[in-house]
Amino acid sequence: MTQKSKHTDVDKESLRLEYCFDKGINFQDRIIQITGEIQDNSSFDWLDAALTEMERSSRKAITLKINSPGGSPYEALAMVDRIKESKCQIITKCYGHAMSAAILILASGDKRLMGKHAWFMHHEASYEAPLNNHSNVKDYVQQLEREEIQWNKTMAELSNESEDFWRSASHKHDFYLTAKQCLELEIVDELF
Repeated sequence: MTQKSKHTDVDKESLRLEYCFDKGINFQDRIIQITGEIQDNSSFDWLDAALTEMERSSRKAITLKINSPGGSPYEALAMVDRIKESKCQIITKCYGHAMSAAILILASGDKRLMGKHAWFMHHEASYEAPLNNHSNVKDYVQQLEREEIQWNKTMAELSNESEDFWRSASHKHDFYLTAKQCLELEIVDELF
């Protein structure tokens, strides 16, 4: 092995370790951690990059470990579409909690698992209208209502419950479910 190729191998390994520790991406074991808040313009980018790299190297299953209070609904929807697009089997595993935007990510796996002590929380969209006139606020609220319909439809597709169930559940403020209840509603396939 030449000096140059040794240096390149070390750089690749350093980069892989950096991603493993900084982003929770373990390329060797094909694990991606989704922890903390799902943030605009960053969560999707690193998930997409990690999935692309793992898909390029193998068609083996990829595990997404989730422990998240949620965050950006648009970012979560982008992540769901990217998960569904993958040619690899995607296993989603919830540790601790999957709440708000993170519930769609949990439910979107090909195989969905949840720790028996984990919690799930669904709720109605909340907002603070930062707009300064009635027309803009009205448009903003109408868009939130459209998003709520899409969200409930997506949860109906990913579980054995109807859109009406999810709409009703979201109007109960924060709607918490235990892992066992998630299994009964077929949001997850098994508990661990």
